[in-house]
Amino acid sequence: MTKIQTDCTMDQQPTRVCAHETEQNQTADNFYSTLNGKLLSLLVSKPQMQKFNICKEKQVKDFVNKYQCAFGSWPVIVDGQLIDQLREITSPLPSLCYRALELMFEGDAQAFADYFQLPASFYNNLTCNTVKREQLLMRYDYLYQQKEAKLLEINAGSNVGGWELDSLKVIIEGMFKQFPQTQNWRLSYRQVMIEFMQALVGMGQPIAKARQRNPNILLLAVFPDFSTKFQVESQLNLIYNMLQEQHLPKGTLSITESTNNIQVDENDAIYFGGKQMDIAFVNHPELPSELYEQLFKSHQSEQIVCPDTLAHRFVGNKLLFALLHEPKVLAQLSPQEQTLVQKHIPWSCKVKMDACIQENQGAVKVVSSLGESLTDYAKANKDILVLKKAESLKGDHVRVGKFITAQQWADDLEVAIAEGDWLLQSYCSPDHSTTCVYPQQPSAHHFIWGAFDFADNYGGSIVRAVPVEQESGVINAAKGAIVIPVVEDASRSPADMATLKR
Repeated sequence: MTKIQTDCTMDQQPTRVCAHETEQNQTADNFYSTLNGKLLSLLVSKPQMQKFNICKEKQVKDFVNKYQCAFGSWPVIVDGQLIDQLREITSPLPSLCYRALELMFEGDAQAFADYFQLPASFYNNLTCNTVKREQLLMRYDYLYQQKEAKLLEINAGSNVGGWELDSLKVIIEGMFKQFPQTQNWRLSYRQVMIEFMQALVGMGQPIAKARQRNPNILLLAVFPDFSTKFQVESQLNLIYNMLQEQHLPKGTLSITESTNNIQVDENDAIYFGGKQMDIAFVNHPELPSELYEQLFKSHQSEQIVCPDTLAHRFVGNKLLFALLHEPKVLAQLSPQEQTLVQKHIPWSCKVKMDACIQENQGAVKVVSSLGESLTDYAKANKDILVLKKAESLKGDHVRVGKFITAQQWADDLEVAIAEGDWLLQSYCSPDHSTTCVYPQQPSAHHFIWGAFDFADNYGGSIVRAVPVEQESGVINAAKGAIVIPVVEDASRSPADMATLKR
């Protein structure tokens, strides 16, 4: 039987301390920024601001109808210091995840395959061919607990979503101009799609410049309807035209749902419509595995840049958080890296039938009685644990113990053990945050933040929220959460703002 020593710090252990601490939640309004605190004070004291309904604007109405989501009446305002603090946590994390594979498996591809339930051959793609940090496209989902960022998961690849709010930029920034108390505030909404395209074009420029042109870009994607495709294509082309270097021949941006017109030559160069492509990105649920393999091969031979190969998207595998908490891995990390993992990644453990929780005497608080099996521990402590499938989207395979019955939890645990590619994670309750949803008065909500990271640059944020008294576990738009834009306090100097980059 494998012994798992929980070498995590006090605030990261999956203990009832977590549940007790969440009772001490404070409103985090001023923590996000001084202006955010001022805004919420105004919403309480100024009825005309409280009654302001951004959803009456046609563009917002169309957005809400199209994406079938509720919309927050006022944005959340963050300052640069909060963004800087998040960047200190997230910037080194992807490289740490890939390095943890070497520390844990030491070249043993079969051990890797057993842990992640993936082909052993895939291990070589992650170790021999290093994934470059500056070619990753990600969104970090996280929350604040007692004003500490707790990372819940990484979503990787160009299909992370969140760009949809870009169409509301003018309305979001302009609403503050309508009231004398806020009209002079210097605020900005960071457009996710522009940040994304800047990163994407930057990845492909070295290859394209060697070919003496701006990059030719290929998007492989499936859209729900023609209007969505037209909107995305128009927006991407508009942005790309702004980003092209004028002294070089123009590059093209092609979008296709079919793979029939894609050709590959003997050097692994990829062509579409007779033109050699420099960048490819993928938002296609049914892309043949052979094409994924070819994209990876072409990427590795530097014929094309593709941030959506399976090796690049692997950083979004949720079992990597369990891997970082493995004692063998933690012991080989630097003190700074250990602090990052223990402080900002909730305790996580791969679901294994042969595992048991073992007390680590002296250094940390006891998490369970010595020798208690992980399964028994999970059954007895459902209210402080979460079950997650390693690869899943939209919260479809997330079970939050405190919001389901003991029988449901036991059944879900049984499924997780049978399937194997699940993890247990310590439950963290978000700090209370005030927001306003017309026509209700400002009230306490739980926030889940989504921060975009494109090529190791901050790319903006979104918030999903539910009223505290209505939370039922998973907080995302697909499950009915309110979508809230995030704007930045732009009062910092240009030199200060430069720190948000790399």
